[in-house]
Amino acid sequence: MTAPVFHLIIPGLPKSANVFIQRTMQLTLGCTFVRFVSSEPSRNILPDKFDEFFALHRAVGGEHFPPNEHNLRLLAAHDVRKIAVLVRDPRDAVISWWRHLERSDIKAGHRSEPSYFYDLSPEEKLRDLIVRRLPDYQTRVATWLDVADTSPTLECYINRFETFAADQRGALRTMLAFFGHDIDPVLPDIDDARDAGIDPKTHFRRGRVGSYRDEAPPELVRLFDERLDRGLAVRMGWT
Repeated sequence: MTAPVFHLIIPGLPKSANVFIQRTMQLTLGCTFVRFVSSEPSRNILPDKFDEFFALHRAVGGEHFPPNEHNLRLLAAHDVRKIAVLVRDPRDAVISWWRHLERSDIKAGHRSEPSYFYDLSPEEKLRDLIVRRLPDYQTRVATWLDVADTSPTLECYINRFETFAADQRGALRTMLAFFGHDIDPVLPDIDDARDAGIDPKTHFRRGRVGSYRDEAPPELVRLFDERLDRGLAVRMGWT
């Protein structure tokens, strides 16, 4: 077992159990969550907030920052050697994001989508997200994989949502071990009261693999599959 890491940096693709896993780390290790990433479109690490993160004894954060030059430089400046990256079949991630956008609090203060978005029908919204977000999600995963493959200093643990969904406790125990903690995870409770079917504390909804197949209309299932990066899908086991 390696020396334990107490500043857990866990960025990920949106809707890849990000909040559930963050809450698990808070409950298991007593970490404080720090929001050190700017809003879209840049999703850059904010230097002052990153300093606050490292000033704490134990902290967790990361949200959805990409591995761009700015963010990788700040990781190196703080001598970060280990991070966990959360990834998911981008087709399922888009479906989950589509559902996420129907939460009342998100609709009330939406800033992540274009102004026209909420004037569209549900099917038009999903088509719009497939066209705009699916390429970005695939690029983000591919770029993180390239960092994991090539970085001489940064060790990346790639957590597949598909593995997590099959065995939440086992996947999280493996992630904790990667950070040097030989401990069983404390999983957060899931509320029965849900807005748009989503638990407000963990953002947990269905937690299933292949949601795009039974939640999207057939023509949009075909559009998902047509736009899938097959090379990436083969590598990640997204059939």
